[in-house]
Amino acid sequence: MLSNRGGNPMLLHADLSEQAIQPTSLETGQERRSRPRVNLSLPLVLIRPGDEARIETQTGNVTCDSFYCVSDRPLSPGEVIECELFIEGESVSSVPQDDLRLSCRARVIRVVPRPSQDGFDVACRLEEYSISRSSA
Repeated sequence: MLSNRGGNPMLLHADLSEQAIQPTSLETGQERRSRPRVNLSLPLVLIRPGDEARIETQTGNVTCDSFYCVSDRPLSPGEVIECELFIEGESVSSVPQDDLRLSCRARVIRVVPRPSQDGFDVACRLEEYSISRSSA
């Protein structure tokens, strides 16, 4: 459900309750992709609470409630992280000042070491997010 926090017309807030989150294929043995994915490369920053280092990366694909990315540092399944995803205004509007920032809390669902490359494949599910204008 989207809501407008504090009456600010430029800030939307969504809370995705755990009841609306479906089990993963690791839990059910079924195909993981229950929602359509879009191969979309967007700038992404992952922030671990209590850790000053930010992980700068980009999405590999996104759904309405999750994303995949590559991290140069390991994360743990079940870990809750903060994220900032940036959408350039040119892709959603003819006005460059319409850059959007999706600030969210996400739960790490899956982490797989990349055997032939450095880093880790990471899948995250959004738990809560807000969208605002940004000058990223």
